[in-house]
Amino acid sequence: MAETAARTPWHLKAHWIEACNCPHGCNCQFGGVPNAGSCEGMFGCEVAGERSSVRVPGALDMRLTPLKNPVTGEDKEVHIVYPKGGFFWNDGTIATTAGMHGEHGDLRIDWPGRFASASEVNWRNH
Repeated sequence: MAETAARTPWHLKAHWIEACNCPHGCNCQFGGVPNAGSCEGMFGCEVAGERSSVRVPGALDMRLTPLKNPVTGEDKEVHIVYPKGGFFWNDGTIATTAGMHGEHGDLRIDWPGRFASASEVNWRNH
């Protein structure tokens, strides 16, 4: 009989923000393949507290802003719930990248005005 290693139980509850180079409504945001080209994304996770931005001086600056009503220009709250669970999160608020700039070595990204989301994640292996 083969022996199995004991699993160490873990639990992580955190606030999650993500952004990618896709426009709002792209198939990749709903578990499919991107509408065009490839999806390039970034995410940040804060274990305590809540943020709408992530900043690593000299490497990353990601700021989120609410979606705007295209007619009135007012903030518009958009909330998505995945009844059977999403890939990373199940219940989140959709936003737009007010600023999205990253640099590391030869990697450079700049995605203002693109898809972003903020949610609470609660992951465990037991």
